[in-house]
Amino acid sequence: LKNPFSMSDLGGVHSNNGIGNKLIYLLTDGDTFNGETVAGLGEEAVGQLFYAALGELSASADYYDLYFALGSAANDLGVSFEDKLNIAAAARAVEIVPPALALLGLRDFRAVSAVDGDGQTAVALTWSNPAEEDLSNLTLLRNVGRFAQRIGEGTILPVPRGEDKYLDRAVEAGVEYYYTLIADVTQSFPQIAYARVVAGAP
Repeated sequence: LKNPFSMSDLGGVHSNNGIGNKLIYLLTDGDTFNGETVAGLGEEAVGQLFYAALGELSASADYYDLYFALGSAANDLGVSFEDKLNIAAAARAVEIVPPALALLGLRDFRAVSAVDGDGQTAVALTWSNPAEEDLSNLTLLRNVGRFAQRIGEGTILPVPRGEDKYLDRAVEAGVEYYYTLIADVTQSFPQIAYARVVAGAP
């Protein structure tokens, strides 16, 4: 994604013109691109999503504005949590997620090998949440072998809304665990963070 504020190519009017096309292709037909696997939602659903997003965009909107408009439209249309995760994956694939989300959203997700109060191997997880008023729900998933990309792909660990730490005691020493943390944000797409650790490693 070229800088939309540069004067080169009038802000990327030609060099960035395939981004929207690729985004719509991923969402309608599904595919894997830039390490993100996106399930196809079909032309009708994607058409409704983009039509609803149009009202959120000004004449000077850029792709970062489109990201937020799509998130708002998905909420307005009652799109399922799974489909919002899917749309967010497509946005990550075409690199239209605003960099400011890394500073203001879900961040600093860490997994560290630990020992609980009984001397048993555990994994201590910590993170920083988005603003409390924007956070609807947290989902923490544990998996072995790879990061979970969808809710059904890992073991769900109970984390109350607004919590910023978790001690996972259901681990075995020497096993590498992959954690996925999903913050359901009320006015946009869910935000995702990843961490991994070998339990019992120094």
